[in-house]
Amino acid sequence: MNSNQPQIRKKTLLLAFIGLVMVHTGISQNNPGLTFGGSNNDNGYALCLTQEGGYIISGASRSFSSNADDIYLNKISNSGNLIWSMTYGGPHQDFARSIISIDGGFLLLGDVWDGGDPRTSMYLCKMDLDGNKLWDKQFGTGYDEKGFKVKQAANGDFLLLGYSRGYDLQGDIFLVRTDGQGNELWNSSYGYERNDYAMDILENEDGTIMIAGTKNGFFNDVHADYERHDADMLVIKVDSEGQEIWRQLYGLDNHDFGYSINKTQDGGYYFFGSSQSYGEGSFDMLLIKINESGVEEWHRSYGGPEYEYGMSMDMNQNNELFMFGTTRSFGQNGSADFYLIKSDDQGNALWEITIGGDNIDYGYSVVATADSGCAVVGSSQSFGSGMFDVLFVKIDKNGLIENLMNGIDTLLDNQIVIAPNPISNTGHILLNEANMTASRTLEIKTINGSLIKKYRLTAPDLSFNVLGLPAAIYVYTLYSDDPSARVFRGKLIVR
Repeated sequence: MNSNQPQIRKKTLLLAFIGLVMVHTGISQNNPGLTFGGSNNDNGYALCLTQEGGYIISGASRSFSSNADDIYLNKISNSGNLIWSMTYGGPHQDFARSIISIDGGFLLLGDVWDGGDPRTSMYLCKMDLDGNKLWDKQFGTGYDEKGFKVKQAANGDFLLLGYSRGYDLQGDIFLVRTDGQGNELWNSSYGYERNDYAMDILENEDGTIMIAGTKNGFFNDVHADYERHDADMLVIKVDSEGQEIWRQLYGLDNHDFGYSINKTQDGGYYFFGSSQSYGEGSFDMLLIKINESGVEEWHRSYGGPEYEYGMSMDMNQNNELFMFGTTRSFGQNGSADFYLIKSDDQGNALWEITIGGDNIDYGYSVVATADSGCAVVGSSQSFGSGMFDVLFVKIDKNGLIENLMNGIDTLLDNQIVIAPNPISNTGHILLNEANMTASRTLEIKTINGSLIKKYRLTAPDLSFNVLGLPAAIYVYTLYSDDPSARVFRGKLIVR
């Protein structure tokens, strides 16, 4: 590979609050998300939790690039403050499609067309917590490689999953294993006679690796190539050296696309994607439960008369699933919108919401958060300042969109924010990490001092519900089991 590497640029961004969000139950909400971007196309493809409890979003930007798309990163705090933003890129297109937190920083995977090869190469970059590049590597044959997912193995190695046309011009699944410094240990390709790709990967406790993808599919986001012959969801199990152990296909006579895989409590797997073979509409989201040998045990489909594309899945500590993608069946005014479903461990939907406006809003990635809720990211034409902007939304465990605060100073240890206030349903308490003790008690009293309600809260899920409380002005007191810890008091308005 040529040693030419993408350049790093820091940019000042427009940070805008989102004004309108629609809930699939028919209830409209004004709780905002956050947009990042400029006057051109800016897309958010992936996100992960940071070591400080916030988020980092990866994607691609044309607003802040000199020519084509550049890698685009935004790091935000738990309460929505923008900490830093960076673009990385050269004269041609550069994308960051996956990002993870690692010890002392972050690791992103994507693809660049800046290394001297005739086509794109898989690109791996390690950064410190401030976004400074520590090292980067490129992988591939020089005949069009893309990077879709990166995971860290138990021994500290990195597993890079992508796509290559260097082994089959139609395109095959491409897996690379590196050491902790990004030096390639081995690579392998897997596929059939047509276009095959994979979007997710996990390592089992015994070191074997599960690859989730599609046979005879087309990897370009939510667009299907209908000229291809019968795409099927595909799981491949390989050993720690990349040698195939088994593979299994899922789906019927129509197109079925696989995007995400997660481990179950009983040793099996959840496999998530989109299907024309099952469900009600053009495409529906599809969740398949398989056992440790790849045998299907059950499946569930989610959607309406138009299309739903399942792009990302994560699981919280209660073994509940968050399934995320794009809907047109339930989109505002028939447009494509974010679509999020929370289910129990049997795939039974607990709630579902759509998020979007009158224009196109594509959902790409979801991550479960420690408070039993989740955060999602995608690309929006409905909100922001450009053609497409990155759209980030935080959702609580009950399916309510959280009102991200942009005012709490994370450097101070004596601040508390209760949002929303006034409140009519669920409230959230935001504290500096220095005050995030294991448990707290929230007391709500009348202005005359009579105790109305007491809540026992366990960090980080500092949420409470005021349903049943009469509309009034109350006084709250928040205190810890630690008698030396700070006590917070203030006014709470219930409507």
